[in-house]
Amino acid sequence: MSDRGRELDGSDQRANSARDWSADWGSQEEATLRATLSATPAQRLEWLEEAIEIAWASGALPRE
Repeated sequence: MSDRGRELDGSDQRANSARDWSADWGSQEEATLRATLSATPAQRLEWLEEAIEIAWASGALPRE
């Protein structure tokens, strides 16, 4: 994954949030949702393109 895809909001404030350090399923789902919603459309498209490349390379997609 490129550095642009890893950088969702351009700051390190998310990593310092106390709710990101909670160890239960609900907080993990919330953190995933926050990260997903904070991604720009360009970042989402980049993620999708990388996921398709991985699926293609692994044989998960038909080669037609």
